[in-house]
Amino acid sequence: MKKIRIGKSELVPANMTYEEWHKKYTADDKSVKKKEDNIIDEYTTSRKEYDAQVQRLAELEKEIDNALDAYMDVMDTPQAAEYEAVFNKKFDETESLKQIVKDLKAALSGKEAKAVRQIEKNLAVENGIPIDKVEMSGLQYDIWFI
Repeated sequence: MKKIRIGKSELVPANMTYEEWHKKYTADDKSVKKKEDNIIDEYTTSRKEYDAQVQRLAELEKEIDNALDAYMDVMDTPQAAEYEAVFNKKFDETESLKQIVKDLKAALSGKEAKAVRQIEKNLAVENGIPIDKVEMSGLQYDIWFI
């Protein structure tokens, strides 16, 4: 069986479906399967990082509230500058983390789209369902038979 390598072009008959192409050229090719798995793994890893940063951001926002309350309690005392410095540090850290979370979210949406497309293809090929009949929502899927 002729194998196709990632990055190479191969002419196929115009009437060949994706499922037929996949079975003929890539189904048993370990390098293709590894690339497909890597797409999904990359999304999963990125999603975990994003979730961890979102959780850290929520914790920092609580810490800012506490730091502000503490500063307000000592505003007219000699310790005010010390509490203000703590508040400002937490505020700057939070603003920086907000940008990181925003950037992670942007990168994640592209990785999610690739992972979803790959899962759609895998699902269609493994179950013999035409790919246009598989609808994905996030990483969970629904199969519609028509």
